[in-house]
Amino acid sequence: MGNRDEFTGVIIGNSEAPIKVTEFINVSCPDCKRWFEKTQSFYAPLIATGKIVVQVYPYQKDKQALLKGNEAHHYLDLSNSDTFLKQVTSLYNDFDEWRSLDGASLQQFFEENLGPKQANEATFKEAEKLLKHYGTENVPTIVINDHVFDEFATIEDLSTAMGL
Repeated sequence: MGNRDEFTGVIIGNSEAPIKVTEFINVSCPDCKRWFEKTQSFYAPLIATGKIVVQVYPYQKDKQALLKGNEAHHYLDLSNSDTFLKQVTSLYNDFDEWRSLDGASLQQFFEENLGPKQANEATFKEAEKLLKHYGTENVPTIVINDHVFDEFATIEDLSTAMGL
């Protein structure tokens, strides 16, 4: 579905698509979960027809409620968009379960459900740098054509920013 090239985030769709959507998420964030659920059916046909590419950056946010998400990000396969989407979908489907775990139980859950740890540190650093550039540290943050949105954006807001 997508390949990594000059980007460090996971690329969903054709990186040559005319419209680039960049998202910053933390998988332990309830707002990010709602955003994912709200936008997947909107994005899917636009990705399939080559109109947009979605670039996703897991963001390591130093906030108590998101620390388990920070750990989960180490297990995400950012080199394969299909695997990444399956992993994120799985995490959101089992959201309450894994967020209730700690220590070795949490690590075991990630290893059994996501696979081995990945070398994602470069992506984490790039996400932090880009969010600072956009003047925010919130998740989810969505950027389309230099328009910065948060979880309160509507599908209509996204369509307008995309020129659709």
